[in-house]
Amino acid sequence: MLNLIIKFETLANKGLLWVFALINKAWRKFCPQKIQQFFHRSHQFIYVTTPSFLRRQLNTAKAAPKEILSINFKGLFSTALTEGVKAFHELRKKSPLKALIAIVSVPFIFLLNWARSLHPIHGFILGSFTIGSIFSAAMIGKATYQILYEDFFHRSPAAVDDSYIRPDYYKKETRTTSLSSVKIPAIVDGVNGLRSVLIDVSFLASNRETKKILDTSEFSLRDHLIVTLEPVLPQFALTDEGREMLKEKLEIEVNHYLKNHNAPGFVEETHIIHILAH
Repeated sequence: MLNLIIKFETLANKGLLWVFALINKAWRKFCPQKIQQFFHRSHQFIYVTTPSFLRRQLNTAKAAPKEILSINFKGLFSTALTEGVKAFHELRKKSPLKALIAIVSVPFIFLLNWARSLHPIHGFILGSFTIGSIFSAAMIGKATYQILYEDFFHRSPAAVDDSYIRPDYYKKETRTTSLSSVKIPAIVDGVNGLRSVLIDVSFLASNRETKKILDTSEFSLRDHLIVTLEPVLPQFALTDEGREMLKEKLEIEVNHYLKNHNAPGFVEETHIIHILAH
């Protein structure tokens, strides 16, 4: 079976070669000569000329850095300056102005002609290196100038946003503090009546020092309020009138506490945040 397949494949290949040979023969016999020449030149350009050209350019690019480094730039610039000085001496007596122009332009023209004689790849690499060197030198010079004359280059740090303005409440002297679950003495109304009142309250102190005293003396202040506040009916404390009266009594007692502790300020406002009677 395998031999049969091999024979069939061989026969098919021979048949294809015979068909392609006939097509090629017909092409050469009936196709115009100019069209055949055009296809031949295109084939040569695509498969022979172009790859050969790319290989040469690639080899030139690989060898370019080594060849550029082997150039005697010191001797080259020395020759250019010599040509400039020579032109200056020749024109000095005839025209001093032309002599000054020549001492600058002749070396430049000499170097330009030398650069034109280089391979394009060599010229591109050398030009890129020269431009990069000039740019780097300019940046280094600018940085050095800024360091030496830093008084002329004041600026804010990059992390500072000069457009930011602090809100007005940062500038106010008053400060807010609060107490939570303050127990108020209660009057028990019957066996099944409400027996206690718990409130959350905030105080607006007139300055920072007063707020600090209230924060650091929390437990002492709680004891003071339990002792000095008069008992209230829990039902009455839940009404608007009771809340208002309780707020005034709290403010008075807290200010008495601050006065007894020689606080530099007082409580300006008192607000009951939450009240619970049970």
